[in-house]
Amino acid sequence: MNIEKKLYEEQKILALARLNTLDPEKTILLGVMLSNNTMTVGELIEHIQKDDKLGKQAVRVQMKMLRILASNTGQKNKKLQKEIKEMVIAHLETVPSNLKLALGSYGTFDKQQLIEHVRKGDAIGKIIVEMELVFIKDLVDGKIAKFLTT
Repeated sequence: MNIEKKLYEEQKILALARLNTLDPEKTILLGVMLSNNTMTVGELIEHIQKDDKLGKQAVRVQMKMLRILASNTGQKNKKLQKEIKEMVIAHLETVPSNLKLALGSYGTFDKQQLIEHVRKGDAIGKIIVEMELVFIKDLVDGKIAKFLTT
């Protein structure tokens, strides 16, 4: 699998993680993506999973939305913070179960421990969320692609 395909797959995982934090029955506006301009979140998820033209376009749009979310982390908006936390947990759930992450003097944590710390919103959970947001920004801004191709 080439690097562009791998990056798209990671973007797809993140887009699905974000959409899975929303009510699947909720109707969303799609602008010019569709002639009727509306679709449920669940239907959009299906298009992304099928990898059809609309699904690929939705992944690009979600990457732009994630850039906005990741850039607004300093805000005290509880709803936004909750969505970010849910998205991080959803993304962590997609990583291999044997994942271990060392966080300096805090120690080493497995996947379930990482998820639990994010759920609690403790100091370690906040570090994990910030790391994920930096990853998202770098993925969306093309820094990861640039690093991998040099």
